[in-house]
Amino acid sequence: MSGEILLARDGDIATVTLSNPGRLNALGLGSWKRLGEVMRELDADKSLGCIVMRGAGDKAFAAGADISEFETTRRNAKSAKKYGAVRGNRAAARGMRRTGNVHAGRSAATAAV
Repeated sequence: MSGEILLARDGDIATVTLSNPGRLNALGLGSWKRLGEVMRELDADKSLGCIVMRGAGDKAFAAGADISEFETTRRNAKSAKKYGAVRGNRAAARGMRRTGNVHAGRSAATAAV
């Protein structure tokens, strides 16, 4: 996995940090999986009022997918389909609405760019 997904809470506000500053917070397959887990966990929390998403460091919010993993995670049609499912289709299948690549549930979500 390249990078980490960090979660911090302060009352009814959750902060999700994409932490891979050496690669401009690019998300590898493991990071995409963890981000989905964190967002589903937060969506289930009825006490949550707001989710703030930020990138670690001072150069970028997020570069997007970590293309250095593509040779292994997207090397053929089968692995590319699996990668795509991890990246986005699971949340949509659970009835969460999709805005760009962020799947929002009940709570307000904002990005600290």
